[in-house]
Amino acid sequence: MCVVCPAGLVNMTGLEGAEGHRARRRGGRRLGQIIIHCIRSLVLILTYYACSIGLTFYQKRLFRDFKFPLTVVIVHLFMKFVLAGLCRATYTLVTGIPRVMLSWDVYWRKVLPPGAAAGLDIGLSQWSLEFITVALYTMSKSTALLFILAFAIIFKLEEMRCTVVVLVVLIAGGLFLFTYKYTQFNLFGFILVITASLLSGLRWTLSQLVMQKSELALSNPIDMVYHIQPWMTVALLPLAVVMEGTAIAASEYGFRFTDSSDVMYMWGRVMFGAVLAFFMEAGLVLCIIGITLHVVMKALHPPKTVPHPPLTPSDSHQKVPLLSDTDGEEHELFSR
Repeated sequence: MCVVCPAGLVNMTGLEGAEGHRARRRGGRRLGQIIIHCIRSLVLILTYYACSIGLTFYQKRLFRDFKFPLTVVIVHLFMKFVLAGLCRATYTLVTGIPRVMLSWDVYWRKVLPPGAAAGLDIGLSQWSLEFITVALYTMSKSTALLFILAFAIIFKLEEMRCTVVVLVVLIAGGLFLFTYKYTQFNLFGFILVITASLLSGLRWTLSQLVMQKSELALSNPIDMVYHIQPWMTVALLPLAVVMEGTAIAASEYGFRFTDSSDVMYMWGRVMFGAVLAFFMEAGLVLCIIGITLHVVMKALHPPKTVPHPPLTPSDSHQKVPLLSDTDGEEHELFSR
């Protein structure tokens, strides 16, 4: 007996096989993107924590010789602003694409609140290191997570859930047990670091709100650093002048210096801490790598001369990624 297979059935089977093959390829591509995203996130997290812990111990050692923590923070803020500006200028010089620049009205209304909170957060944190140990500082500063969750709920970034309550109770209980009858406890230093943690929660929540607004085009960390540092300086400068202005001006590292080499060495140590703090924006590493690879590829494979139409004013203000050009793919991937 001869069985004849209809041609339509053969075609349908072939189409199903091709569709299955394409689905497997898409699945494999998505899996690869997820793995790359996880690896990059892990590298950024490890880089941030390495710089953060290293900076904490570095600053604690620096304050033994240079007892002006607020002045150190002011120098750090200025250096980070300059370094962010250099990164933006280098990117524009290499690619020919200008970075975003906010108007004054938007700048003070949207960026001032997180900038002021961030400046006071960093200033009080550094000041507290004069009075408490690194261990107590680290444990106390970890309460910033509590305030981040609280402000995220207030600003509708997070929903109130049982897991959030449990997390808050666990962290608060752990801090209480750690500080209970602590032999090297200093109340003023503890108040400073807890206040800094509260401001840190407000700072990161407001920064998240600003970076999520697509019309501001500040989702890139380098652009955010460049725009927020001046407001951080403005918020902290009056406190630094009142608390340390006269003392540092009359010190051996100010106008009463006797050995210029000692002065240069000490201010060099202060500025090195600023560079380390700037590397805590962990995207800087990717920025430098990306710019370097772009320059190398441009030198090895010079582009052909092709006439381009002139840019319109709207084109010059478009959001352009500084660190990566795969954000769209990741957004598409994780929105599924």
